[in-house]
Parts: sequence; C-alpha cells; structure tokens
Amino acid sequence: AGEIQPTLQDIQDDIFRLAHTSNVIRTYSSLGPNAWVPAVAIAAGLEVFPGAWLDYPKTTLAQDEAEVQGLIQLACENAVSGVIVGNEYYLRHRNPEALSYLGSRIQAVKTGIQASCAKSVPVTTAEIDDLVFQYQGAAPVTALGAQTAYRLILDQLDFMMIHIYPFWAGLPIEGAAQHVINR
Repeated sequence: AGEIQPTLQDIQDDIFRLAHTSNVIRTYSSLGPNAWVPAVAIAAGLEVFPGAWLDYPKTTLAQDEAEVQGLIQLACENAVSGVIVGNEYYLRHRNPEALSYLGSRIQAVKTGIQASCAKSVPVTTAEIDDLVFQYQGAAPVTALGAQTAYRLILDQLDFMMIHIYPFWAGLPIEGAAQHVINR
C-alpha cells in the first residue's frame, strides 16, 4: 500500500538504457511489473533469467505458489535463457526443511514448464558461494551447504547461479575483484 511501482514505460526506458551496457537481465520476482521485463528485454536483444521470489514461511505458501506459477508462465510465453527458483533462500532459511522446500519448488517449476509449454528451459537457483561450495585455498573442492546438504539442490539444477560478495566477507576494495576471480 502506497508503494510506487514502475510502469511499463519505465521498464522500457530502463531496459533501453541497460541494453547499451549489459547483455543479461535477471529478475527476482515473476509477479507485478517484473512480469513485463522478459518480453521487453528480449525485444531489446538481451538474454533474460526471470526469477521467482520464495520466502515461505515468512510469506504464505499461496504467495510462493503464485511466484512459481508466474515463473512457469513467463518461461512459456518468452524465449528466456533460464529461470531462477528462489534467491538466497537457503541464506535466509538455513535448515533441512528449507532445502527440502526449495527442492520441491525447483521440481514444481521443472515439471510445470514441461507440462505447460512442452519445452526445455534451464532451471537454477541463486545462492551465496559459501553455502554451496567448500573451499580449500581459492578453489571450490566439493559441494556443501550445511557441509553436504546442499547437494540435494545441486543435483536438481541445470546450472548454478552464485553470488560472491567481497564486502560482506569483510574484504577491502583493494583485491575484491581478484577475490571474486579466485572464487
């Protein structure tokens, strides 16, 4: 209530500007104005990875289901490069039930896309690197997530979208880019 949302024209203007400096767009939700982004971005020649925001139990199951159904619809209606089920969900909900829930939502999207539009669309989630990989030195050596629990998620994905944040790791700006490269 009272929250200002972008108009379709606002999104078109933003995508026009981004198309000159970017080659990929991702969204964090499949609902509201976010639902306009894939068609506008694809028309501008950009790859698109729409996302479904999941936050149960902080939100309701119905809200998460609306996001999942919206994501399936976007995948069916647009030539997206892939879809993202959840964003840093495990970071916000670190327990075995959360991983099981995320896994069930990933499967719902995969099954829903296949059943609704009979095409193959790569499916992923997005998470911070430390919750997905265990590191020795600079190289990831094994899947983790509560040490090995995240394997349940990795085994369901077509690829993994990783967030690496030098700032949140307490690193100074000097060397931050190299830290990301090393990870």
